[in-house]
Amino acid sequence: MSEYELSFMFGLNESQSFHLMVVFELAKRLKYIQNSKDEVIIRSPSDTASLLMDMQHLEKEHFVALYLDTKSKVIGRETIAIGSLTEAIVHPREVYRQAIRRGAYSIIGAHNHPSGDPGPSHEDVKIIQRLVEVGKLVGIKFHDHIIIGRESYRSLCEDGCISLS
Repeated sequence: MSEYELSFMFGLNESQSFHLMVVFELAKRLKYIQNSKDEVIIRSPSDTASLLMDMQHLEKEHFVALYLDTKSKVIGRETIAIGSLTEAIVHPREVYRQAIRRGAYSIIGAHNHPSGDPGPSHEDVKIIQRLVEVGKLVGIKFHDHIIIGRESYRSLCEDGCISLS
């Protein structure tokens, strides 16, 4: 429900409906946060997708990077860009800045498709290929890229859309 729909349906003012939306968003995000004592190891694209399924209902494209150590343990998660309904502008500088700060060995990128269709666009493949090339230059492996849809996901590496070698 939108903020306007909440206001109209329950007779809330703008401030009340905004606060309620914040609570809903927080609850949705907390549902997917792991206990900080747990180590999250990425062994497959499905591991990545299950960690990022909180993105499936977002109304705008979000580009997220997961930073991994040498044993594929997640050492960080960063939202790099929030875009519009159909695109998010991503620059390699932003993706790799956090990787360098965290001492990451590799990166897994991900973004959602608000349309629900996890199929990659030509632009998706193009930017990911650019991120792979930059990773080779700076010595940080770009491991995979996952596109999150409403009910499923796609791994660009598994699909053969990008070459990591």
